[in-house]
Amino acid sequence: MTVLENMQAVLPSLPKNERKAAEYLLNYPHDIQRRSAEVIAQDAGISRSAIVRLCQKLGYQGWSEFKYAYLHEPAPAASAQEHNILTRYENIIQKLRQGVTADQLQTIVQIIHRANRVITLGNYHSGMSAQQMAFRLNRSGIDSHFMNDTSQMECYVSFIRSNDVVFIFSLSGDPLYESLVEQYVQRGASVILITMSTRTTLAKLVTQTVVLPFLSHERCNYLLDDAITFFIFIEMIIEALHEESSKQ
Repeated sequence: MTVLENMQAVLPSLPKNERKAAEYLLNYPHDIQRRSAEVIAQDAGISRSAIVRLCQKLGYQGWSEFKYAYLHEPAPAASAQEHNILTRYENIIQKLRQGVTADQLQTIVQIIHRANRVITLGNYHSGMSAQQMAFRLNRSGIDSHFMNDTSQMECYVSFIRSNDVVFIFSLSGDPLYESLVEQYVQRGASVILITMSTRTTLAKLVTQTVVLPFLSHERCNYLLDDAITFFIFIEMIIEALHEESSKQ
């Protein structure tokens, strides 16, 4: 039994806070490698001690020993085809096909068609996806502007007008956008969040949220890149825009 399979097995018997810790780690296993116990505790809404208690119930002395065991356990046996990177991305495309509905795409298309301008936002690695979105819309004849600097985003608030649309690309649904979203909405803009987090508080503030599958949740000997999922979703939007235009 793997580390996470063992965690799943004891999940029903765990106290409230330890169960919240386990559910977070089962939903976001990539965070075990990337983030500290303190940050995970904050995101999960629990204390660090709850994570330590969970690790101890799983048979480890604490977070460090649990993390070491998870990162060094043998990868599950898989065929050469399953290890193939193209197969991994084919699986993501299939999840996108199943998870993103035609109604979601149609709503986004209608908002874009009504928009005066399109603004795309993204920080750090997600900024590449926001830039690609603006580029693809510009190539399609739609006025679009890209920003990846929070100071610039704040300064741009005064330029936001009714019927503008703002796309935010953020893997985690970063709460740093909360104040910006509130100001954009107050000025009459539609805000669409493209994320891979089901727990983001931004979802309560924006016009529409689209949650995409996390490729980096898959076990692999190296860290997979989730930006490709964003790029494929952008192409789905572009395709839907052109299909809608061809009907007119």
